Amino acid sequence: MSYTTSTAEAVRRWIDESPSESILDAREAPGAPSNATRVALSRTATDPESPISFVRRHIYWKGGFPKSQWDTPFAAEPVDYTAAALAVAGAGSGLAGYSAAQFLGWTHEVLVAPEVAVVGCPPRGFEGKVLVHTRANTARCEMSRLEVALLEATIGFIRTGGFGIEYKPGHSHYCAWDSTPHDEAECLWDWGDAVAKLEGLRQSDAVNWRDVDPERLVRAAKSERLGGREMRSKISDLADTLTADSGSLLL
Repeated sequence: MSYTTSTAEAVRRWIDESPSESILDAREAPGAPSNATRVALSRTATDPESPISFVRRHIYWKGGFPKSQWDTPFAAEPVDYTAAALAVAGAGSGLAGYSAAQFLGWTHEVLVAPEVAVVGCPPRGFEGKVLVHTRANTARCEMSRLEVALLEATIGFIRTGGFGIEYKPGHSHYCAWDSTPHDEAECLWDWGDAVAKLEGLRQSDAVNWRDVDPERLVRAAKSERLGGREMRSKISDLADTLTADSGSLLL
């Protein structure tokens, strides 16, 4: 039996014994850093019956079952592409866009695809499954994923004018304007509602707010290329909401 064949078997055994939904580093594989190991991993990743997918140099993602089943409606378990992308994206990654807004309860729009933001090169292997936004702000690398979601949701709110025109619960485009006189501003969901929603989340157990440092959030916001007066004002509002002593955090 050749060395390459035995290495391939050892690599496959290593893959099979690794936990599902985990990151595999080629530098930790049997026989690394030999060329035989790299070839074995590469060939395994291209096999549709393999559970691993190449993400970036040295890094593979192991799903819960073979890739050939990832898109079948009767798969044994769904693939959490968002969790997979965030797991391999590294420091500074988190939910973005409508995904971040949904997580915070800021929108109920149906997602076209999950969105994540990463610092630096985007992970590979998730094309068509996850919309990845690349950010150049290295200050994000200090942030928790919850802080990234807050920052990204704020950016998304500004870019979309509030994630599109949404109406408060109980209201719609078909409000009885005549029988219940009110102007549109009373009916439309706005930034004040977003901040109030955040305050409501703080008082619940749905989010671990210990992962949020308002000072860190503000520092990252200051370094954003997309920053402007409106975003600085909104991040200050979040800082006010997230800390009892936020006067020194105003931008």
